Amino acid sequence: MLSAVGKLGFKITGPIAFNIVSEAEGKNAATFDATSTIWPFRRAGQPVQVAFSEVDETPVFSLTGGIFKDAPHPNAAKLYLSWFLAKEQQVRLGNFSPRLDIPPPEGFRPLTSYKIANAYREFVTDDKLIADLRKRMEGYVGPVVNAGGVR
Repeated sequence: MLSAVGKLGFKITGPIAFNIVSEAEGKNAATFDATSTIWPFRRAGQPVQVAFSEVDETPVFSLTGGIFKDAPHPNAAKLYLSWFLAKEQQVRLGNFSPRLDIPPPEGFRPLTSYKIANAYREFVTDDKLIADLRKRMEGYVGPVVNAGGVR
């Protein structure tokens, strides 16, 4: 399938935020990672969609937060995390929430009901695998363009 994607003129464009904006503006047709950042664009009526494969596992990862032991302003950090994880804010964000009392985004099932590759930590710590996959992807769609801080 990926060799067919490359023939359609797809490219790897670098940072996720750039990818989502370029898809929403119609400059690029797809991205490989949008499940945590695409929702505001969908709600604004942009022509973007999220798709989960019925055949292959879709990679997922969690966005985590914490407070360092010697943080200069631990109470401010606690206040921020409390606000961010509050039910009202999680509903407002409208994405897949870590809270069990928040439904998935409209039109989607719970994230764990999809065929997901849930070994992100193992994946990103395997330097050889990452290098091999990057080379393989570049073979399909060419080198990274607009790499920003990506090396």
